[in-house]
Amino acid sequence: MKLRREQVVLILTLALLGWMARGFGSSSTEKRGRRKGDAPELSAYPAPPVSTAVSDESLDERRSVPQRALFVPPSDTRPLPPLAFEKPPSAPLFALSPPPVPGPAPAVFGRFLRTDVPSYSAPDLFGEAEGLEDDVALESAFEEASFDEANREATEGEAASQLGTVEGVQLTAEERLERIEGWKRVYDWIRVGGRPLFGQIQNADRFQLIRDERPIEFVQFNELEGTKRFDMIAFERERVEEFGFADTVANRMELKRIELGDSLSMGQYDDALLFAFQCIEERLESPRALEIAEEVFRMAEAVANEDPSPRIGIARCYEAGFQFEAAFDEYRSLMDAGYARDARVLVPLAELEARFRLYQRAEDRLRDAERYARTSWYTQAALGRFLMEHGDLDEAIEHLRLANQYEPSRAELKSQRARMRYELGAALIARGELEEGLTWMNKALQADPEQALAHAGKLAIDVLRGAQDSSASGASSAGDTTEDASEAPSGFEVQLTSGLAKLRDEELDGAKQDLLLAAQEDPLRAGRAWRALSWLAEVTGHPEDALRYIALAAENDPSDAWTLFQYGRVLAQRDDLEDALEAFRRALDQELEFPDALAAMGELEFRRGNFDAAERYFQRALEVDPGMLRVHDLRGVNLLELERIPEALSAFEAALAIDPDLPSARAGAAWCAYREGDADEAIVRLRELDDNRRDLPADDPFRVYAQAQIARLSDHLEKVSWTDRLERRSLRNNWAVEESAGPTVSLADGEVRLAGVFKERGRSRLWQVKPSGDFVAFEAQVTVKAQNSARAGIFVSRERSRRGETRIESEATVSRHPLEGVPQVQLLERAGDTPDYVTAGGFEWPVGQPVTLRIERTGETGSGQLRVLLDGFAVIDGERLPTLGSTSTELRIGAFVEGDSGREADVVVDNVEIVYRERR
Repeated sequence: MKLRREQVVLILTLALLGWMARGFGSSSTEKRGRRKGDAPELSAYPAPPVSTAVSDESLDERRSVPQRALFVPPSDTRPLPPLAFEKPPSAPLFALSPPPVPGPAPAVFGRFLRTDVPSYSAPDLFGEAEGLEDDVALESAFEEASFDEANREATEGEAASQLGTVEGVQLTAEERLERIEGWKRVYDWIRVGGRPLFGQIQNADRFQLIRDERPIEFVQFNELEGTKRFDMIAFERERVEEFGFADTVANRMELKRIELGDSLSMGQYDDALLFAFQCIEERLESPRALEIAEEVFRMAEAVANEDPSPRIGIARCYEAGFQFEAAFDEYRSLMDAGYARDARVLVPLAELEARFRLYQRAEDRLRDAERYARTSWYTQAALGRFLMEHGDLDEAIEHLRLANQYEPSRAELKSQRARMRYELGAALIARGELEEGLTWMNKALQADPEQALAHAGKLAIDVLRGAQDSSASGASSAGDTTEDASEAPSGFEVQLTSGLAKLRDEELDGAKQDLLLAAQEDPLRAGRAWRALSWLAEVTGHPEDALRYIALAAENDPSDAWTLFQYGRVLAQRDDLEDALEAFRRALDQELEFPDALAAMGELEFRRGNFDAAERYFQRALEVDPGMLRVHDLRGVNLLELERIPEALSAFEAALAIDPDLPSARAGAAWCAYREGDADEAIVRLRELDDNRRDLPADDPFRVYAQAQIARLSDHLEKVSWTDRLERRSLRNNWAVEESAGPTVSLADGEVRLAGVFKERGRSRLWQVKPSGDFVAFEAQVTVKAQNSARAGIFVSRERSRRGETRIESEATVSRHPLEGVPQVQLLERAGDTPDYVTAGGFEWPVGQPVTLRIERTGETGSGQLRVLLDGFAVIDGERLPTLGSTSTELRIGAFVEGDSGREADVVVDNVEIVYRERR
């Protein structure tokens, strides 16, 4: 049987399929040997590294060029690279108002002191020559404040009449008695004939008058004016019914010393020691205080009976008199005498060592003393005080609580009880616990109503509450904090905190007066007052005085964290960034957990462009205090500069979680959306920001910013970049050429070449045509060969053709001079003009090397503003060519060679880019 063709084909096909199936089924002996259910054995083959196939330069180039989306057909156009980030307006970081004394520790400054810098109008508050007159002003202010209240009440009449009347009004017996008691606090006095006379007792060794019968040599004063009324009169003792000395600290010391006599009995021992230690405490009130104290301690030593207290007191006298070697010798002698484990010796020795910054040795001695005398209020208070001064508040409070638990009960030690209660309250304030701190201030006043430190503590709490948010400034369950400084005993702390309270209440003159008085009150702590004066000068618009006072404060106390922080701020305002950073570093040396100093350093690094360093500071500041709103915001901006977009968005969202309407964070979040490729979302967010502030004026900076960015983004989205790498065999792509002058245009090896000899004066060109309203920029890479002797470059022109001839109406060119080899720019504004070429000084155009030329239109459409760039550097910028800005015509954009007859052109053009608006 004869097979047909179709049958033959079928047989051959089946045979081929069978052979293929057999081959697949027996491809390896391993597969034939594997039983059903066995796990397949897999082999790993490492993928070749991408770097072996693609160069690093190629990878970098691919990353920088926007990639085409999957399944989108290829195109010569692509979106422009993203716009550069423009920082939105934002509020500066918060400042810190000056802390009172007692006040919070640096770690909690932000809870009570963080604030915007207020601005008060007080142009005459600080005089130009004030620095030379401060001492005089301080002295007069101090004298005025120290003048006794009883003397200010009466201003008219003679002293005798004032005893009974004021302005003709008869005084009551109680009022007359009060007036007399007031004068007794100021003047010495004698009573003669039932009537007191006020003045000064001038006897030699006058305090011995209480023991002898010498006549009293008395000078009578006018009580109201404080001036001498009569010369000295000697009053015989039989005429004097009663006499006394002015009730001052110095006079009380002298009288007490006379009362003790020349030797002590055991019954006088305790009273004498207490008096001697009080003399040391009040040594500034009397020139003889230390002398009297040492005399009493020497007398007590004779009857001490192995009690080290008198010798400790002598060492304290040496300390107070700045005889430190003698003090150390006295303590060493006590230690050698068997008191090495006596807390009464260890504590004052530790305090002296701490004074010389031997902190570790001092702490070791205090802890030894605490082991030897755990239930001693004196030891616990000393250790708690030391720890509080060195920032260990938690342990300090534990020891101060123990000190108050074991407080002394003797009536004469009420000042010690009040002092320990005050110190515990101050430690609680430093930790930010105002309620309990107020409780202990009230307890201190219960122990001693005249305790100035406790009055200052209550006033400080009032100042801190006033600085907090309104939600935290309500009435306290522990009692009312309202404290009138005028009714409190005078003292450094009261004077200082009173000044801060007046500053809070905008009583600027009174604030300055109180702060100057505080500096006069205690020169060793004057830096606390000067730092507040620096803030006062800053908020009233006196930057030079702010710098002067904070420099004085830093010199007075170089370890105060707030002073160093304020110093850094003032220096940063003067753009002295290096010194400002150093001041902030010194503040952090004092307190590592100081978030505002960390944030300030980050802000300075941001200003300097060190974005990585700024991020580290911001991150650390927020770890310490996550509620710093403006730091979250600034950190987001900094992360945007670092191109870390997801982290930047998280920072802005953290800021918006605290304040949902923070405009700078909303603007930053919009930029994050744009940088993640969602320009439409960015525009929506910016519109929402503008709508959210619609009630504000049109010139609101955030509305202006939002509207400007919307316009900027919208304009940018319209622009596309058309590129031609010229990697083909013919021009195409709407290129047109002009070759009538001689040189021809050819395409080979992926580049266009304009080459040839000019037959006549003229140009050879290739160009594209774009609507004038759509054109943005033209860029090309031009290489001038060595044999070229013609002008070569790129152009943008508006032309008109009539009767076969082309006339250039306006044109911008950038080209290479054919002989000098320098780049030149020519702007032709209207036909027929012959403008000069402008040489781009400082730029070179070497032969044989590609140079990137770019002409771009800036400003608004139709403005005709141009920028010309050579290898990315602007040759001209902002030049106007109005005739080229018309939107109703077309522009020719391309490259050219130009020369006279006989000249040779040889120029290569490659990597052309045209940026234009793509109308949607």
